[in-house]
Amino acid sequence: MKLNPFRKKTSGYYDAIKVKFDDTHRELDATQSELAKAQAEYDKENASYQQIRDAASCYALSNTEKQSRQHKVVSEWFNRVSQLESDVSQIKSRLQPLRRILEAPQRYDKTQATLLRLVEQRRSLAAEHNKTEALIANVDKRQVDVETRMAAETTAAPRQMIATEGYFVVPESLTRLEVELRLTHASMVNLQQQRDAVAVQNKELPAQIRDAERAFIRARAVIAEIDLHEQLMPVMNLFARAAATRHQNSRRHEDEYKFYVEIPHELLEFARSELAAEVPSA
Repeated sequence: MKLNPFRKKTSGYYDAIKVKFDDTHRELDATQSELAKAQAEYDKENASYQQIRDAASCYALSNTEKQSRQHKVVSEWFNRVSQLESDVSQIKSRLQPLRRILEAPQRYDKTQATLLRLVEQRRSLAAEHNKTEALIANVDKRQVDVETRMAAETTAAPRQMIATEGYFVVPESLTRLEVELRLTHASMVNLQQQRDAVAVQNKELPAQIRDAERAFIRARAVIAEIDLHEQLMPVMNLFARAAATRHQNSRRHEDEYKFYVEIPHELLEFARSELAAEVPSA
């Protein structure tokens, strides 16, 4: 069963996150644009300062007032660039948790599809392996049968050669058996190669499936958080009231921004069963 954070009437939590992400991204674009301009100004003023300092050095002059003024300008732009770089870093750190939520539905679909594909591939390879093993057993029986008949024909042929006074012709049955034996042997080689190829793929699949399961579970966890927030927002005032009054009643509860709720054991067990059923298996 696929989780859907919007399967019930929602409070707009996901939409609010999208709006916040878009606003923060616009802030990032504006700050990065301002940073690029500040960096250009710093580069220009710093180049001018280097020219002034080099000129003073060439003529063995002391630090001029012009050089001091230019150094002050360069320092101001350097500080401005540093501040804007810090602002960009902070904005990006605010974007990351928002992006994690916004990309969750798409990531969930992608990881689920990957896991389903790998599990189906495991089923298909298992069926192919069983089919190949059955074919190998049949070909092996046929090969033993052909070798037995060929041995009998080979034993009889010399007696015919001795009994024949004229030109000896190899029995057609022996020729057919030789051809059949070569074809049977070639078939066996091909089937064994197919079996080995399937074995190689089967060897790689378990690790791939484990990685896919972990990715799917991570994506599903975010979807579950979205679903929870969507359904909790309408009653969040009740949580806020309970947390605030608990804090007023006992100052030992310093963090009034959190309110822990104990989940009944039977509900948790039911949830675990549902989650286990959502993970595809062969």
